[in-house]
Amino acid sequence: MCLDQWKIPDEARAAPAQLDAWVTFIELMGEMNDLDTLWKPLPPASLSSIENVHDWRCSISGGRRLILQGLGKTNVYAFECDKPGEKLNWAKREELRNLVLPKKTVLEVDLVKEFRGEGKELGRKYSVYIIDAMFIFGKDVRSKHYRDRLWLAEKLARAVNKPSRPKTVPIRVHQVFELTAIDSLFSRLCFRQVKGRQPCLAYTNDERYFCPKGLFFFKHLKEPWSQGVRRTTNRPYFFNPKTKTSESEAPPAAIASYRYNCSVRHRELVLRTCL
Repeated sequence: MCLDQWKIPDEARAAPAQLDAWVTFIELMGEMNDLDTLWKPLPPASLSSIENVHDWRCSISGGRRLILQGLGKTNVYAFECDKPGEKLNWAKREELRNLVLPKKTVLEVDLVKEFRGEGKELGRKYSVYIIDAMFIFGKDVRSKHYRDRLWLAEKLARAVNKPSRPKTVPIRVHQVFELTAIDSLFSRLCFRQVKGRQPCLAYTNDERYFCPKGLFFFKHLKEPWSQGVRRTTNRPYFFNPKTKTSESEAPPAAIASYRYNCSVRHRELVLRTCL
């Protein structure tokens, strides 16, 4: 009788239906254009293509770039997108068997092998570093500013990380640097002795470190908008040379979405050439 009053079906509780990676991805994305453009190589001779350093940001690269799709708990599928011409094929990876992600979450990540200690005290573990976010628990965040997408990614990492369970794969967010402050990135580089290898260049983050492979360069503003710094107040402003208008805050038309970001960003594959 009570069940009828509350309109609750008189049925045993059933396990939720298992989601299909390909079907769920198509439902979320709608179209595939966001993944059509891979990172463009940026040899040192082409660094001159970055005209205004205030328009660009960078972060370190330490592993393989993957697109991850979470279907709930440890049901996580990956697609390696550093192989040009590779057909989109979702698969589970052994390194990610203990990674936990909420369902309908799609992230672009850097799969990194992290180290602690040196020599005989060396410990190693795979970690996932978020580069960008497309969907978080079914919410489309592709149109948000890159800064806001990373802020949501940090909240996701804090929610799903379980420090009390050492076997789980930790999720972190790559620190982003302005090109005007790139010295702060290079100051974290030092040489470490890794067991079985020659001393290698390492990017340190607290007690953890990993061997970097390159740099990610990406633009946070959409053409023709550009960022500058006022000489009198040392505060940023945003300028449109076509309309000759300036704003103190980035207008919606200037925000680079995930799709736009994919089309203009670069990856420098050899870090030592930049040092």
